[in-house]
Amino acid sequence: DLGFLAFVPVFAAGLLFYRATAPRASYTMMEVSQGGIFIACIIAVHIVIVYGPASQRGVGDLYLGTALAYPVLYMALLVQVLSTLGTKEGVTARHPLVVVMVALALHAMTNSFYAYSLLGHAYQTGAFMDVGWVAGLALIYCAAEERLRQGERPQHEAAESGDRFLRLSGMLPSLTLLVTLAVVMRFRDRLQPEMITLLEPVAFALVILLGLREWAGHAFKMQVLAAEQAS
Repeated sequence: DLGFLAFVPVFAAGLLFYRATAPRASYTMMEVSQGGIFIACIIAVHIVIVYGPASQRGVGDLYLGTALAYPVLYMALLVQVLSTLGTKEGVTARHPLVVVMVALALHAMTNSFYAYSLLGHAYQTGAFMDVGWVAGLALIYCAAEERLRQGERPQHEAAESGDRFLRLSGMLPSLTLLVTLAVVMRFRDRLQPEMITLLEPVAFALVILLGLREWAGHAFKMQVLAAEQAS
């Protein structure tokens, strides 16, 4: 479990540098905090959806945390890939990244089925969902092979205005919160008082991450304006 879950932070770190030029420190902070916002919202959604069924089955905290980590982490990684493709501030070799996006979408869907089957004690080796993991890894390998064949791209092909990046990336936290609220309202019949102890640290982390995201976004905007004035 640890090996498969550790794939996510390593892959996320690689996405930060999947561009023609090295990212600024403020940009890196903005991406890290934005990824944290995605994870916090996905955790909140999964707590609301699965807490009731899991508590009725008497699942332990470690078992529950491990089961939820699969869909939470891979969904957050998928959102980061979509964010990278959408904002594309200096992103090179976009087609391999699209293949990676499809692979991670397959993994996120498979991991969701896996998590729910674990909570229901229904998973067995050789289940149909195992094909999803194999297919996803095969797609990631194909994307890496294609990227190696393409070689280095000229920087001018990947250059993009920082203003467009800021406009698009600035919408992501608001959209994430809106989707989270919509899902929670959809499953409001599953809300229980016992969830408060689990949701409180998530809400606290979310407030901190939103503040960091705004601070880093402002710093990045100032750096972009300074670079434009200097040119």
